[in-house]
Amino acid sequence: NKLFQESKIEDSERWFSKAIWLVEESGKVNAPDSLKAILHSNRAYARLQLEHWSSAEGDCSEALKLNSKNPKALYRRALARKGLNQFQGALEDVKHLLPLLDSQNNAQALKLKEELESKLGIAPLVNGSDNEKAPAKASPSRPVEPVATPAEPLRPELQRPSSAPAEQPPSPSSGSSLARPSASARALAATPSIPSSSPKNSMEMLRQFKSLKKHPAVLTKYITQKVSPALLQSLFNRSPIEADDLALVLQSLRTAASDEAEPLTGDRVGEYLQQLLRTHTADTQFSMLSTSEKEMVRNLASLAPNGDDLKKTFAKVL
Repeated sequence: NKLFQESKIEDSERWFSKAIWLVEESGKVNAPDSLKAILHSNRAYARLQLEHWSSAEGDCSEALKLNSKNPKALYRRALARKGLNQFQGALEDVKHLLPLLDSQNNAQALKLKEELESKLGIAPLVNGSDNEKAPAKASPSRPVEPVATPAEPLRPELQRPSSAPAEQPPSPSSGSSLARPSASARALAATPSIPSSSPKNSMEMLRQFKSLKKHPAVLTKYITQKVSPALLQSLFNRSPIEADDLALVLQSLRTAASDEAEPLTGDRVGEYLQQLLRTHTADTQFSMLSTSEKEMVRNLASLAPNGDDLKKTFAKVL
């Protein structure tokens, strides 16, 4: 939580990932479901700040499996689903959330509900219950009011500070769209180029990872064009490639392998996986991957010519 206060969001996500691995998969700690739910909910908070909507939603769903009455997990999943444009699912979460809050702490949830209903074209009845709806009358579109900082019950759990980091989705942009370049033009201008040289050490590679994280297509080309399997192993021969960074490499390999124009060959995928297995403390880092990320490893292994052998090797690690 100190990392939250210092705005070190990526570091806090990494810390929660390690804590989750420790209590769920290491076999070293016997933690109650309530603590596991808190850890997943707090990692979801960090991932919301990083705009990792899908993984944040997954964490909230895990937290709710462990504690279906967790108000913070419901609120955060609603924000994640809103970020994914899954407005109906987000609205259902808010409706399940509201009965868990008292009138002094439900203002932000009500605002989120109003915004989601607006996006879905639903006009709530003035005198109706929370679940009642009425068809919205046609009216000129209007800007949606951004969600403000949530009240006390919606901040991360494992602390009781006087203040907590704000938790809010990206606010709508303001100003006339006629005065600005198109969205596609802005996106093109903001897309970084592939670094021109291969990394000289692991820190340089991780810096590139951080700068390209929000541009997965560029990150994929950087890894497959500038970071060979042998180089990747040599960079992390004495220090581990942390589970979060390992997951980025695996996701990039999956993206490259599914490229219709120029797919990464099964031979090359197999080389990357074999070299990753030779990195420092590889067993530990692979074991800390999420369930979906481990499944991705198995799928990648099946692409290699020696896929059966790789699967057997990973069966011991995963």
